[in-house]
Amino acid sequence: MKVLFLASDRAELKGLPESVECRAIGTGLVMAAVNATKAIMETEADIVVNIGSAGGSASHSPGEVLMIGRVFTTDQDLSAYRLPLGSTIDEARATVGEIRLPSDGDNSLLSSSRFSSVPSDLMPDCYDMEGYAVALAADRLKKKCVVFKLVTDIVGERVSIGEYSRNLRIWRSRLQEKAMEYLFSSGVLETPSGFRPVP
Repeated sequence: MKVLFLASDRAELKGLPESVECRAIGTGLVMAAVNATKAIMETEADIVVNIGSAGGSASHSPGEVLMIGRVFTTDQDLSAYRLPLGSTIDEARATVGEIRLPSDGDNSLLSSSRFSSVPSDLMPDCYDMEGYAVALAADRLKKKCVVFKLVTDIVGERVSIGEYSRNLRIWRSRLQEKAMEYLFSSGVLETPSGFRPVP
């Protein structure tokens, strides 16, 4: 089975094994959707793993790694067509909104092209700028997608770029290890001898 890791920036992919394909897809929903689609098609991946940093809700803590079970966006507003916020219409005139991921995760992710500095009334577990785009690209191309997000900061609390970068550098290996552990335990990749799950 061919695995493709996607993240907004190369820094989030640094340290992954050379045996897995990795691509940086840029920041924001549009950039991520275009580059994720291109990467999935070029690599002919069977499973897409989106990893990256996220702002967490107040119920989570910096350093926590969340496996995402559902992703949605609030950028799409077709309420004039009586569609729920975050929904759009596809080429077959079907409504496309929240995406449920085939994973054990029960955490929700709100993706937006706007940096989230204020908590949403929709109360997601975490916020990012690419997850929905990756999940949508995988869904449209009929590929399995799993999403893991590292909480680097809490939405609504001020954090400097320096603090964010430091947190990502400190906890990045935890994010990657959780994703690899999932791939090993689900039989997607062969478990190396001596492997121990991340606590």
